[in-house]
Amino acid sequence: MEYESADFGPVISPLTIQAALPPLDTGQPDKSVYDTLKGLTIEKSFIGQKVKDESMARCCLSGLWLLHGYLDQSHQISQQVGSPTGSFWHGIIHRREGDYGNSKYWFRRVGHHPIWLELLKEARKILNNSTEIIEFPDSGWDPFRLVDLCEEFCGTTTEMENHLRKLQMREWELLFAYSYWSAL
Repeated sequence: MEYESADFGPVISPLTIQAALPPLDTGQPDKSVYDTLKGLTIEKSFIGQKVKDESMARCCLSGLWLLHGYLDQSHQISQQVGSPTGSFWHGIIHRREGDYGNSKYWFRRVGHHPIWLELLKEARKILNNSTEIIEFPDSGWDPFRLVDLCEEFCGTTTEMENHLRKLQMREWELLFAYSYWSAL
């Protein structure tokens, strides 16, 4: 699934452009977009488009709050979406909060997700550039392995932490694109 910020309409597209990689932890929220995010509704976000799946549209809103470092607001939205994709967003939030056990709980609720094959390919590309050897099983994506790696390398300011931040961003892009196109 391709990710092009410009494809997400006039309201969402500008909010998907991220200058810096989000941290593996809670980090600091981007205060410059708070008022814009606070004013978002499904109707305003998808202006001119027909939303067919409101739960997936809510996943998009959760993802936007998360991208800009507002984990509490993202959490409030994702925990109300009972789908595997809602659980996926929820798992990412808990991973960023450092609540690794709870993150794994939510990833167990995801089951198999349609973006996992692409995410596995991306992980191999990104992490093969690392001096450390990180294995992911040939059987498919292992979200629990990523949780463990984030726990191990969060705050280390190492090359591996930077690679994991790139992977986390790619995970966000793939999940956001999936959520967006599934909403329409």
